[in-house]
Amino acid sequence: MKIILINKFHYRRGGAETYYFDLGEVLAQHGHEVHYFSMDDKQNEPAIDEKYFVSHQEYVGAKTPLEKIRALSKTIYSNEAKQKLEKMIIDIKPDLIHINNYHRQLSCSIFDAAKELRVPVIMTAHDATNICPQIYMHYQECCTQCSTGKYYHCLLGRCIKGSLSMSLAGTIEGYVSKFKQVYDKIDCLIVPSGYIADVYEKDGFDKKKIRVMHNAKRINKINVESWPERKYMIFFGRLSREKGIITLLQAITKINTIPIYIVGEGPEESNIKNFIAEHRLSEKVKLIGYKNGHELTDLIFGSRFAVIPSQTPENCPYGVIEAFACGVPVVGSALGGIPELITEGETGWTFSAGDVQALASVLKMAESKAPMLYGNCYRTACEQFSMEHYCEKVVHAYEEVIKNYGVQ
Repeated sequence: MKIILINKFHYRRGGAETYYFDLGEVLAQHGHEVHYFSMDDKQNEPAIDEKYFVSHQEYVGAKTPLEKIRALSKTIYSNEAKQKLEKMIIDIKPDLIHINNYHRQLSCSIFDAAKELRVPVIMTAHDATNICPQIYMHYQECCTQCSTGKYYHCLLGRCIKGSLSMSLAGTIEGYVSKFKQVYDKIDCLIVPSGYIADVYEKDGFDKKKIRVMHNAKRINKINVESWPERKYMIFFGRLSREKGIITLLQAITKINTIPIYIVGEGPEESNIKNFIAEHRLSEKVKLIGYKNGHELTDLIFGSRFAVIPSQTPENCPYGVIEAFACGVPVVGSALGGIPELITEGETGWTFSAGDVQALASVLKMAESKAPMLYGNCYRTACEQFSMEHYCEKVVHAYEEVIKNYGVQ
């Protein structure tokens, strides 16, 4: 079948982009004709469909009032995105479109393009932006103030980066999406966790259209009979407040344990460095910086266990799956979709988010018990989280939607 995959970024930036590219590659390998619709950016990977991409637009970079007004108008409803997607649909004649992240840069206008040309729409909800303009649903708690369309709370709380103008943009975008009845234009909503399925259902999305499919990735073959000597634990990801890294470091001060490698970059980096210096943790904590590809995989593979101490509900973090794919157990917060991925005592352990003492206890236990779980973790990755298995489920959803669409 012919499929248009849509995502606002066409370069590997985060979990949504990993999904977008990996799914496209596997679909193509299974004989499907895959096309991409996105935004122009100098970091983009090559694409034969780039003539349809919308012009680069980043609200954060707007400096003058006029630039901000123009950016705001595109955020609310992009006529350019609608027109270019319509042209692409007319030229390619797809069987369906599969939308991923679209907010701000593409806007909800793309749903109108699909529906006006009678093309079925599948969407994967990588986060809760349709419900919470701030995406993270507030730090250390699941804020639901904007649910059921009360988006003015985003403006009142300046929830998006503390910015009045950006929070206004998010608020208006939320109301426009509600006015445009975006939920009614989605024929199937793929959600990567039961947690986020409940969030969307409570917000009014039709339960019958929701399909829970945990994220997946390409799983490389490794020798499960011979594991390396693993001498450190690892955190990898964005260094931001909601990731709980300071809580992790506080836990480390309370125990004598193996070193931790912190891999990544982000706005919390200076606070992390200050904490390390203040508590004399330089021998226990090694800041690696940003890594990706084989370099990141090698670092994960060399670790005894990974730590995901998030203090904001996460949907279905790729970090858990990436660790399992390397035969590495995970210590994760019992928050959001994380507990759905970890089988207690078999592929890792969970702890109460933000609880320093609980995390310290689990880290100490994991140090000795993690090696017994290596094989379990790798088998779990192969059996539950491989992109091959995921592709089969997605194609089944595609076929179901196309079949039902014809009788609506």
